[in-house]
Amino acid sequence: MATFVFKKRGYSMPHVFPNEAPFKKRISMPDLIAYGGLVNTSGVDVALPATGFAANDILQVFSVPAGFWLQSIGVRVVTAEGAACTGTIGCISATQTHLGAAAAGFFASVNFNSATTQPNTVAATQLGPNTGAGTGNMGVVYNTDGTIDLTLSSADTNAFIADIWAMGWRVW
Repeated sequence: MATFVFKKRGYSMPHVFPNEAPFKKRISMPDLIAYGGLVNTSGVDVALPATGFAANDILQVFSVPAGFWLQSIGVRVVTAEGAACTGTIGCISATQTHLGAAAAGFFASVNFNSATTQPNTVAATQLGPNTGAGTGNMGVVYNTDGTIDLTLSSADTNAFIADIWAMGWRVW
């Protein structure tokens, strides 16, 4: 298991238009393999092998600032992997959010082998509408600068292209 980070990222809120997701990222596995663009958590360039990520590798997709209130996550798979390829989205740090660590807390099962749009559901342990006691939360607040992490469950990750978005606000 290795953790990867996009080069030249920072903990800040990008300027967006009203009703637009403040965090959006296209993940093109063919481009990441061919051209790079990732570093490890120490900032050292890392090249992916031709097979892409390994099972249980973590990609820190977004760096969010303290005070960010995450309301929802979604994925649009533009190009399917062509083989079984799944992952989860959450926060693997126990101290970054008010709810603690949950690698699958924001999105329990992303299918990168299905060219569809997949929004998070109420079943996600840390997101979703609060429809009753213990049936969801209204979001996650980042207590410190933190990350939104994609953990890949499959070792075959060399072909998919997906857009990932995170909706929310900076509340303090």
